[in-house]
Amino acid sequence: MKVCCGLTYLWMMLISFSLVAQNNFWATPTFAVGEATEGVISVEQVYHYQLYEPKKGYEKVRLVQRKYSSMASAEEAFISRMSAIASLDYQWWLDTWEGDSKHLALEYFSSKGLNQSYWLDTWQKQFVGRKITFKQKIVLPQHIIIIYNVAGANGKPGPIDLPVVFSQREQQWLVSLDLRREPLLRYSPWINGEDRKVIVYE
Repeated sequence: MKVCCGLTYLWMMLISFSLVAQNNFWATPTFAVGEATEGVISVEQVYHYQLYEPKKGYEKVRLVQRKYSSMASAEEAFISRMSAIASLDYQWWLDTWEGDSKHLALEYFSSKGLNQSYWLDTWQKQFVGRKITFKQKIVLPQHIIIIYNVAGANGKPGPIDLPVVFSQREQQWLVSLDLRREPLLRYSPWINGEDRKVIVYE
């Protein structure tokens, strides 16, 4: 019992000393200091990835019917998603989402009034009958990003290239919102000088 009480007393003394030291010693500089000044800290984040791009800079996306679609690879999943949009198949489009990401997306869409009718109308105006081109594929350790472009009504390339992020779930590649806050997506079409490997193919 004496040993137990002694240990308890020692422990309490250590805690007491720690609090006193924190309040009276560590918080107060023990050497002369000047006035506080504001500064800027730069944080650099390096992304390791492989970038694939067609030799001619783009590749036309060949749409498919749902019965011939696949989600076995990110490229096939991307074709399935574009095919769902171009065929105005809302349920098929929903089925290309990863579960948690779909839940987040639908909550956000609902808060903005972006219902099924909105999407069908948008797709009809901006996708149906338009040429869709694959521009780049970015392979990250756990995600694949497909960059694409939708031509305007005049057949010329659209003003911006758009990203879709895919992650693998149970041998299927599904649309993911995992990278929605990553600055990497805001840097599209991928800043030169990052640690990367570019692969150009026929």
